[in-house]
Amino acid sequence: MGSILHMQVIPPVGGDTLFASMYAAYEALSPRLQAFLETLTATHDGATAFSKYNPNSGKTYPVAVHPVIARHPVSGRKLLFVNSGFTLAYQRAGAA
Repeated sequence: MGSILHMQVIPPVGGDTLFASMYAAYEALSPRLQAFLETLTATHDGATAFSKYNPNSGKTYPVAVHPVIARHPVSGRKLLFVNSGFTLAYQRAGAA
């Protein structure tokens, strides 16, 4: 359902943790772009991220299709649910 970052050693100011607020990213988009993205799904493929480390392993990785815009199950707040490491393709929701 999410990722948790628990710092053991805190980097100096400006350290790159590779985490970003997908809530803030969504909220920074124009209303028109937000509405467009809500019509899309994204294919998340584990092979996109993990096979580059051992391409000849013969392992298979899960593939899942998710909405590009997700909603927190408790707060209802919207967020971007894509990333360059796993997202393979986008298409209109409901399209074959």
